[in-house]
This record gives sequence, C-alpha cells and structure tokens, in this order.
Amino acid sequence: MQEHLSMVVISSETVWWSWRVEDTFAKIKGGFKKGMKVEYQKQYQELEDLTDQLIETNNKKLRLKINILITCSVHSRDIVGDFVRDSILDTKEFQWESQLRF
Repeated sequence: MQEHLSMVVISSETVWWSWRVEDTFAKIKGGFKKGMKVEYQKQYQELEDLTDQLIETNNKKLRLKINILITCSVHSRDIVGDFVRDSILDTKEFQWESQLRF
C-alpha cells in the first residue's frame, strides 16, 4: 500500500471486494448458507486491522491512504451487512446488481 498511488489502492480494493462477494455468492449456491455472515466477519476484522495500522503509522501520506481505504471499506462492509440482514443470496438480485455501478 505504501508503494502505490491512492487511486490504485482504492481501485484494487474495490475489485477485490467485488470478487470476494461474488465468490461468497458462489459458495452460498454450493450449499454454504452462512457464507455471507462469514464474509461480513472477515471484513469487520480487516477494518480492525486497518484501524490498528492507522494508529501505528506516523507517515502522513500513508495515514491519508489508510483513512480513505477505511472509509471505502466501511461502506463495503455495510453493504455485506445489508445482504446478511436482507438474506440476499444470489448475484441476480437487485441489491447486488445495484452495487456494480462502480
């Protein structure tokens, strides 16, 4: 993260998040019904890790990158939380397709 531009980091994170959610939908289709809850917990833990990183660094530019990444990640985690709450289990549901505008 330190070596790349902020936009590259954020774009990469968005693509990675989309792939993970798509993969989670595939796991659900394969029978792992708690897949979205597990993904939500992973994202929650990753946010805690980013917060720890933010606290530990003194580099001003890196802190800004991490702060932006935390903001985007909170939004992504909240979307997955909504999927859990609303029992969204398929990639063809509107709630998921509406997120693909990014």
